[in-house]
Amino acid sequence: MPFAVVHILIPILVLQFASRFFAKVKSVLTWKRLLIAGFFGAFPDADAIISFFAGSNLHRTFTHSYFAPLLVLVLAVVLKKWRIGILFAGFGWFMHVTLDLLVSGTLPIFYPIETHFGFRLLVENASGFANILTLILFDATVLAVWVLYNKKLIFRKRKK
Repeated sequence: MPFAVVHILIPILVLQFASRFFAKVKSVLTWKRLLIAGFFGAFPDADAIISFFAGSNLHRTFTHSYFAPLLVLVLAVVLKKWRIGILFAGFGWFMHVTLDLLVSGTLPIFYPIETHFGFRLLVENASGFANILTLILFDATVLAVWVLYNKKLIFRKRKK
């Protein structure tokens, strides 16, 4: 599975790219909403921490299914006041599940149905030095793309 850097930056990058081509996305895109998408891009892995302290194996179950982002979408319909922020949260969560599905391992994407799906396009599993190194290089590449895409923002000249 990708590390936190990728889970945070991929939803942000996708939204930034989309804002260039779709006026509707650009009209609602703010840094606060990008951060919400990034946070919820990493949030599903919080179940690993809960699993550690609970002494059970909850990681990659409910939080790694498409059922969870669907519930967030329903929440956005119900809570109209925070709809856009909640939609950004759901998008981040959806991207997390999609990244894990594509990059490594299998997931119960239709949880509670226990059938697992996966493509493993990048690594066979997250153990072993070569696979960990591949994931680190993947993180570094995504971070470099994000920095280059936002170089005007990051390296802008400051007025004295």
